Amino acid sequence: MMWGILQASGHPNEYDITTFDANVDQVTFTSEAFYNMEEVKTALHAPEDHFWHGCQWGEGRRHLMQQHRQLYMDEDKPLSMAPYIGELLDADIPLLLYNGDRDMTTNMVGTELVLNERLEWKGKDQWLNAPRGLWKTNGYPSGWAKEFGNLKFTVIYNSGHMVPYK
Repeated sequence: MMWGILQASGHPNEYDITTFDANVDQVTFTSEAFYNMEEVKTALHAPEDHFWHGCQWGEGRRHLMQQHRQLYMDEDKPLSMAPYIGELLDADIPLLLYNGDRDMTTNMVGTELVLNERLEWKGKDQWLNAPRGLWKTNGYPSGWAKEFGNLKFTVIYNSGHMVPYK
């Protein structure tokens, strides 16, 4: 459905629907260079012969990449992270989940649905009743946040997939 909407609207960037810039996720390339540095691989105990690659467009994720790239998403199965998030919260580990409101692929609606309907943890009832709070920057609405216990969920207005990059 998402691809149909994108096609009908002239192919905006699915990570930030306010732009048609195909390179809005330029930070991927910076991350790729960083994680492939020899000293970073050593610090992370990653095998020297492994090549880290960020987002791969389209079907390329399921095809053998050129040169040093590997087969991506082999045996890929969608698994819910909700049970793992619940375990972390029950272990009193603080979590912050955030989304930009302009991202169609990793969207705030989906995250909120998981947190409200799929997540099982000791604070679930209080979480469902916790209020949202609007936050502002220089007097202008910047997003909203909700929190209870160790769980915080934040939505950043006018931001897409690369929220920390904005």
